[in-house]
Amino acid sequence: MPVIDTHTHYLPPAWVSPEPAPGAPGRYAVRISSGDGMVLLASHGDSAGFELDQLIDLPRRLRDMAGQGVDRQVLSVPPPFGFVYELEPGVALAVCRAFNDAFAEARAHPSGAFLALATVPLQDPAAAVGELDRAIRERGLDGVSIGTHAGSTELDDPGLRPFFARIQDLAVPLFIHSTNAIGRDRLDRYHLRNVIGNPTEDAIAAAGLIFGGVLEDNPSLEVYLAHGGGSFPYLHGRWSRGWQVRPEARIRLPRPPGDYLTRLRFDSLTHDGPALRYLVATAGAGRVVLGSDYPYDMADPDPAGRVRTLTDLSAGDRDRILGGNASRLFGLRG
Repeated sequence: MPVIDTHTHYLPPAWVSPEPAPGAPGRYAVRISSGDGMVLLASHGDSAGFELDQLIDLPRRLRDMAGQGVDRQVLSVPPPFGFVYELEPGVALAVCRAFNDAFAEARAHPSGAFLALATVPLQDPAAAVGELDRAIRERGLDGVSIGTHAGSTELDDPGLRPFFARIQDLAVPLFIHSTNAIGRDRLDRYHLRNVIGNPTEDAIAAAGLIFGGVLEDNPSLEVYLAHGGGSFPYLHGRWSRGWQVRPEARIRLPRPPGDYLTRLRFDSLTHDGPALRYLVATAGAGRVVLGSDYPYDMADPDPAGRVRTLTDLSAGDRDRILGGNASRLFGLRG
């Protein structure tokens, strides 16, 4: 059974500008042609906590994978700038198309080591559906990655229902990753925007899917959440109590929120053995997939090794988390 890391990030190397990022010495600019000129998506550098070639160079990535004992990676856009939700919709669509074309090229690497997730312009749901179709059906991508919100649009927004329905129709996985975390005015110290903000975002996204009836309306939708689902797995009892006693929590939800734990999947990125054991015990070993957040500094440097320390699990359950669950989720054979 191959070991499959379902949570990694990649940037096409041609998009990294040789000039330094404007006003940010020592940082590099990420630029892409949108058809209307050059759009600055982001600037990155040492503060991201990794070497640039880890993000853009597939041979370097393969060497790192070998060191981790990982056979295959699922590539997704680097947050937050890979989610182009703040761009004008036409420009955002052009950027997403370019991303998805570049990811298709990476997926075709001779090693056969990579799967790839599409990105779409959620601020324009109709365009998001169209680009999802193109990326999956024409470019052969393996699923889609979205942020926990698209600006002021939350995932339970009625305008996004056709998008989720189309993912279900295409029978591909949806990966949800935190972006632009809530409470930045209070979390701009001690790196709290990541260590607290990101897992809180993951829980807000799960709440939108559950309380908002998205999972209820799309019973075959396959979703996996980054960062072990954030705080959601540890709050599901409180959510269910709220559903019991508060009528506003039941507006779109016929069953307690905890019942939907087994409708979601979670990556293993908890950074803590007891927390990972709790996640597996709560969601089930069949609902957890390996995830590292490579190459960021908040990644788990040995994701497979952490799973193998769970010696209280059966060897079969450890194998499911290391690769069996992802193989089934992505429909892999052999």
